[in-house]
Amino acid sequence: MPETVSVGTNWTWVDQNNLDAVAGELTAIPVFALDTEFVRERTYFAIPAVVQIHTGTHNFLVDAVSVTDWSWLAEAFRSGKEVVMHAPGEDFEVLQRLCRQVPVTVFDTQRAAAFCGHGASLSLKALVMAMLGVELDKGESRSDWLQRPLSAAQLKYAAADTEHLLSLREKLLCELKERDLLSCFREDMQQMAHYSGPDPDTAYLSVRGMHQLSSESEWKRLKALARWRELEAIRKDRPKRFVVSDETLLWLASNNPRNFREMRESSHVRSRDLERFGQVWLAVLEQAEHERVEPPTRIIDVPEGNRRVKELKKIAAAVARERGVPPEVLYNNRLLQGLVMWLEGVREEPPSGWVGWRREWLEPALTTARESDLQTNGQ
Repeated sequence: MPETVSVGTNWTWVDQNNLDAVAGELTAIPVFALDTEFVRERTYFAIPAVVQIHTGTHNFLVDAVSVTDWSWLAEAFRSGKEVVMHAPGEDFEVLQRLCRQVPVTVFDTQRAAAFCGHGASLSLKALVMAMLGVELDKGESRSDWLQRPLSAAQLKYAAADTEHLLSLREKLLCELKERDLLSCFREDMQQMAHYSGPDPDTAYLSVRGMHQLSSESEWKRLKALARWRELEAIRKDRPKRFVVSDETLLWLASNNPRNFREMRESSHVRSRDLERFGQVWLAVLEQAEHERVEPPTRIIDVPEGNRRVKELKKIAAAVARERGVPPEVLYNNRLLQGLVMWLEGVREEPPSGWVGWRREWLEPALTTARESDLQTNGQ
């Protein structure tokens, strides 16, 4: 029977009055585990609630609601101490808000597990069960982390989230070394640490339904409108959908209304949005022609694109088997599609993943395949 973790009182609650307890301990150790609890329901930015830090000897729960000085944690990150986390993407956002800094040296246990063949995108609960035989209770994951005091169940849950990360790291390190994949994993971790926040200039790329646009002018208008919405959401700290819907942005970009009457007659524009933002939209649309925009290309827009991706996938899968690495670690569809579009001249730059060890492993096989195709076609 799996064991349900029970942390008991094996943790220390930290607020502004006893920060020295955790700050002092971090200065003396090279590795520590970290997780965060936060709330994001009606805000653009996640609201930090608790930062959990496990040093190997102590489990600290830092009250992110009351603590105002995070310089000690920022310094620990900058110093290069290894920070063990599980799927830290959203945690990075929280840490950037608190510390203006994310760890420069990360050990992501989810990614390490993928390298070692345990499966892609495993939850912490699944990984702890698979590797340590311990069942974590995740019942408090969606509770109110901003309430004070936190309940006993919440405190146990928060403490448990970091309690096993250092043990996971030790086991995964051994497996990475046995598979001769540690250097590749470390390279991926270096890329992960290059965290950047939201970029309003690329917000248009996440508008649902964007591919229904056809002309460059429409794309320019969408880029300008999506940037405006992103900045408005940031300014008001509200989710983008609470500012204005994707559907409205797409209608404005497609139809380029010239006055309030045209917008008022559309079923895609709510009257209250028109009252609040109508004048701003007209100004944004007027300036949109000055935008520089690169409409995203889909693989279906490339002649024989899907066939080429399938060919690359076969080649990449063979390389993965030869190297003994799970296929999902070596490549994904985004990388392969980006490669096809780059090789076909549809995009100017190779995909961002075409660097380091992946390029070193895949490029010789792709070059051989291209040369073989040329010889076959030449005959």
